[in-house]
Amino acid sequence: MKPSGIYPTRLAGAVMLILLLIAPEALCSQASAGITAVSIRAESGEVELATEGAIEYGYFPLSEPDRLVFDFPGTLLTANDGEEVVEEVAGAGFREIRLSQFSDDPPIARLVFYLTDPATAIVNFDRLNGRMVIRINTADTRRN
Repeated sequence: MKPSGIYPTRLAGAVMLILLLIAPEALCSQASAGITAVSIRAESGEVELATEGAIEYGYFPLSEPDRLVFDFPGTLLTANDGEEVVEEVAGAGFREIRLSQFSDDPPIARLVFYLTDPATAIVNFDRLNGRMVIRINTADTRRN
């Protein structure tokens, strides 16, 4: 017969091991950043995002229809109470933007520009002040 104190020690050790194995995954699925506001400046073809935390991003083009898609991994959309933002825009190199929570787990916010013509983007990100300005450059806007 084994002493009764061994089982609680082994149980506690097993629980700690499980927590150590699970905890990093749980931490990775937590959002560490947020998009808190969006502002559209159609005359200059810009969208400004107010951010908090360590925003990371990447973007890629799609065609048929022409779009630029920005993904923000590890980011929650808190602007507009987390609801999708859809804005139609005239004369900006894009006709519509959509900002939404693309995925909850893992958290990914997504911004899609529906372009009037193929375009590129210039991103200016002031991490210190939590402001990201995305300017859409089409052939028309590059001439100005």
